[in-house]
Amino acid sequence: DKFFENFNYYKAIELYEKAVEKGDMSAHVLTRLGDAYYNNSISDKAAYWYGNALTEHKNIDPEYLYKYIQSLRSIGNYEEADKWFKELSAAQVGDSRLKGYNPDEVDIYNMLT
Repeated sequence: DKFFENFNYYKAIELYEKAVEKGDMSAHVLTRLGDAYYNNSISDKAAYWYGNALTEHKNIDPEYLYKYIQSLRSIGNYEEADKWFKELSAAQVGDSRLKGYNPDEVDIYNMLT
């Protein structure tokens, strides 16, 4: 955690991944891995670790769900991002980050072409 808190994300990633190899699949370790990759704009790895955190643990802070959605969108996985967006919307009624976006009304695929 000291490396993470001092913004040395690459060293933090190395140590958190070793913790996972040893069997530590705690929400803390998985979300820290997601955050370390997210903060370095390595979206595919961030999505992987956030996805693991959401699969392994049911009561994850909605902030990680938001970052998971952003990571999925960053790698072009809009369908999965939209699925999770609906979950986040249900959990975070009134969250200003969600305002104006409705995956049922927006054809994201045509917006990109």
